[in-house]
Amino acid sequence: MKLDIVPWRSLKVRVTLLTLAIFLLGIGIFAGYVTFALRADMQRVLEEQQFSTVAFIATDINDHVTDYLGALEAEAARVNPDLMRNAAALQEFLRNCPQLVRVFDAGITIYGLEGSARAGLPLKTVQADRKGTDMDSLRAVLAGGKSQVGRPIKDPLSQFAVITMTVPIRDAKGQVIGAMAGLFNLGRPNFLDKVSKHRYGKTGSYFLVAPKWRLIITGSDPSSNMGALPAPGAIPWVDRSVGGYEGSAVYMASNGTQVLSSVKAIAAANWYLVARVPTAEVFAPIRALQERRLLAAAFMSLLVMLLTWWMLRHQLAPVTQTVAALAQWDPAKPLMPTLPAAGSDEIGTLIGGFDRLLTTLAHREEELRRAQKDLEGERGRYFDLYDLAPVGYLTVDAKGLILQANLACCAMLGLPHSRLIQMALYRLVYKEDRPLYYHYARDLLASRLVQECELRLMLGDGTPFWAHLMSEVEKDSPDAPVFRVVISDINARKKTELALHETHVELEKLVNYSKLYQNERLVALGVMAGGIAHELRNPLSVCFSAAQFLRDQPGDLAEQQQCTQKIIEGIEKSSAIIDNLLRFARPPLDDEMKPTNLVSVLHEAVMSVTAQARLQRIRLLEDYQESNVPILGNAILLQQVLMNLFLNACQAMPAGGEIRTAVRQSASEAVLWVRDTGEGIASENVSRLFDPVFTTRPEGQGNGLGLPICRLIVQRHGGSIRVESVIGEGSTFTIRLPLLPLNEHSV
Repeated sequence: MKLDIVPWRSLKVRVTLLTLAIFLLGIGIFAGYVTFALRADMQRVLEEQQFSTVAFIATDINDHVTDYLGALEAEAARVNPDLMRNAAALQEFLRNCPQLVRVFDAGITIYGLEGSARAGLPLKTVQADRKGTDMDSLRAVLAGGKSQVGRPIKDPLSQFAVITMTVPIRDAKGQVIGAMAGLFNLGRPNFLDKVSKHRYGKTGSYFLVAPKWRLIITGSDPSSNMGALPAPGAIPWVDRSVGGYEGSAVYMASNGTQVLSSVKAIAAANWYLVARVPTAEVFAPIRALQERRLLAAAFMSLLVMLLTWWMLRHQLAPVTQTVAALAQWDPAKPLMPTLPAAGSDEIGTLIGGFDRLLTTLAHREEELRRAQKDLEGERGRYFDLYDLAPVGYLTVDAKGLILQANLACCAMLGLPHSRLIQMALYRLVYKEDRPLYYHYARDLLASRLVQECELRLMLGDGTPFWAHLMSEVEKDSPDAPVFRVVISDINARKKTELALHETHVELEKLVNYSKLYQNERLVALGVMAGGIAHELRNPLSVCFSAAQFLRDQPGDLAEQQQCTQKIIEGIEKSSAIIDNLLRFARPPLDDEMKPTNLVSVLHEAVMSVTAQARLQRIRLLEDYQESNVPILGNAILLQQVLMNLFLNACQAMPAGGEIRTAVRQSASEAVLWVRDTGEGIASENVSRLFDPVFTTRPEGQGNGLGLPICRLIVQRHGGSIRVESVIGEGSTFTIRLPLLPLNEHSV
């Protein structure tokens, strides 16, 4: 029979392809990250540049509008009531305002208080009267006395879109007696040419928009002039701009093109200016970079594949020869072939070591064949009685060294048999229990009688567990005594006993408070105790029945193991029930008490519920006068208390509200408040909040142990907790804890 050796060529191919795949994956991840980061940075810079450009042009337009309105207002201030009554004088007055005629090239009109035209330049504007002016803005100026820029409309005389600027005419008392309107034609050169005759970039555009009427006044694209914005809801970015938003964003335009856009308001005219450019133009350098990256990656991949193939072929040639030699070896032969010699590098050392290993194995195989015959006779005699016993067996000499151990003992201790042999037994004993072991060993040596004790042994990983030791002296070793030690695992029983003892201690503490409880509290505790007794009675009954069977019906080993397993399972279930009770009776201190900053503990607890509070529209407010309030405590348990209070407060405010926290300190104590604006607690329930199993929540939504556990944790820190509540206004929980003395501060 020949060895089935995997062809070395296929191995080199797989290694080469794996190396290439790892290389390509690394390049892909790196390139993807760089592209993402570069795009984000470029977008941020371009948004800032675009917004700066839009802001500059918008400011210039705003200044022009302000100047034009100011010029109109200055001339309107020269018109008096007498002049308003004389149409010829008004017409002559306008002829003497050539600067206005140059600015408002579409005409200037003076209107009476009733809204009719009194005078105008050119004269045909008077004849056209209201047809060339935005009458809505005219009526607003006459009624409110505030200058306005009107809605862009088409002049029926010139057939061009015009913009009207209207200012009020007042008498000496400030009363509005008319209005002066100036019109400029968008079809002629004007101060908006920066928008209509220029583009942003190569393919981008500017748009001047009147948001009040959702109308595009003018833009780089002539086809958009006097066009309407998309309907509300079609493009959220447009709706935000109409609502007054200023800034930049990337969004999908109505023509299906993704664009980068910036918007800036023009306050004087109630307009806003938009600059928009397709992202295809903006991010063109990134696409070019990606194409060059693909070419570079392809070249580097080919180079890496060739170099890897050459390196494997050159460096691993000795391995190829070794594989070929092993492929010719027949394992049925007693001797191994001598492998080909290799160099002095790592591969040569590996092949030489493997060659020596094969030779050694050949000799060992022969020795094992001889030893196997001797062991087969002993194995049948000791295997069932010793190694497979349900308890651990040790043979120990007078010095306490382990001479022999069965498999059950090795499995129980989690140590291999070779490590246990010649190990001192005391090294397996838990450090705190070694004095007990010394007394036990001394009594055994002195009396030569059977001795028993219960102490803690250590597993191979250092974990302690309870064990029962029973030892006796072998009768055939009077001068150099040898001891037989039987080890039984009683960890589950001890755990149950300790749990029962701790439960007993905690129940005694609860009894001390019984005089303060009312009759209904005692009834609640009786129900809880009855439930626990019922839960404990079932597994203990199973244990009792199994134990009776072991005592009265001795059976084979399988039945004994089944009964033993039932006893262990019953004890573990009882222990779990007791552990659940202890979580109420005595919350465990996970770590020792140490100097702790109460402000940091509270802040971390607030951060933990920030997401939940945001979902419920609840504001979290923190009030600290000092950054460090030192106490002696357990940060994890204190955060458990605060999280319980925060979550109770959130449940009391389903429609939103406010949670306010504060920390203060005096000379001897720290005071912490948690206030909410929830629905409050009825006065008859306030005194029962900290009672076990009492809850105000609907059935099935609470077990009534949260606040009692909070009070026990606070009391273990030497503090107190109380609650004040008003229906409809909210609740306040106050926690008082002793401060850490000044000479012990180390927070």
